[in-house]
Amino acid sequence: MKPFVLFLALLIAVPTALAASIDTTKLDQLFAALEQRNEAMGSIVVSQNGRVVYSRAIGFRLINDETSIPADVATNYRIWSITKMYTAVMIMQLVEEGRLSLQTTLSSTPLFQMLKSSAFSRC
Repeated sequence: MKPFVLFLALLIAVPTALAASIDTTKLDQLFAALEQRNEAMGSIVVSQNGRVVYSRAIGFRLINDETSIPADVATNYRIWSITKMYTAVMIMQLVEEGRLSLQTTLSSTPLFQMLKSSAFSRC
């Protein structure tokens, strides 16, 4: 549960802090402390105006009996079904706000209509 709470805190804090400017020293200190205490694994890339301003990876991309390979910013993480939980929470929040109902079909959403009429439909 600790890593999940930490992830949510970072998800909220990092974009808020970056709205003004980015202090890479503080981010490096935060991630170094998390890595040293073995409290988190993952990669983060922050961009502003289409330009990467910070990237960092902590933890390992592979750990087994023979080897441990450190993660890098290009590591692909196997998140499996965890995204279902985030999707369900976001849907229920939209239902609470009255912006969506549980009977809404995907094909009737503005995003789907936009994608359907865009260049994506010609691929």
